[in-house]
Amino acid sequence: MTLVTEIINTSIQVQNTRGIQDILTHAMTELGELAQEVQIAEGNSYKQAGPDSIVGEALDVIACMIDIIYVHYGVLANEEYLISLMKPKLEKWKEKAKQVQDMKNG
Repeated sequence: MTLVTEIINTSIQVQNTRGIQDILTHAMTELGELAQEVQIAEGNSYKQAGPDSIVGEALDVIACMIDIIYVHYGVLANEEYLISLMKPKLEKWKEKAKQVQDMKNG
């Protein structure tokens, strides 16, 4: 089973009254925790890394984002559908990165 499918299956199992705004608020908290872990890892904080470190906090953010998609789209939020939506975005990302690199290379 893939990461996205695991998260969607958990989202399905969690039967509560959460809405997109609730999840987004929680995601912002998780993003703050991720930012703090990055600051620690980059040597810009006096604090010690938490047990989750950057990877764990990033996974928390990913789980929130996938949960938003599930709560918004319901049964449409499946792996294949999300991949079909993501592929053009990844191509655009690669193209922009190539353009930046080409500009740097002159």
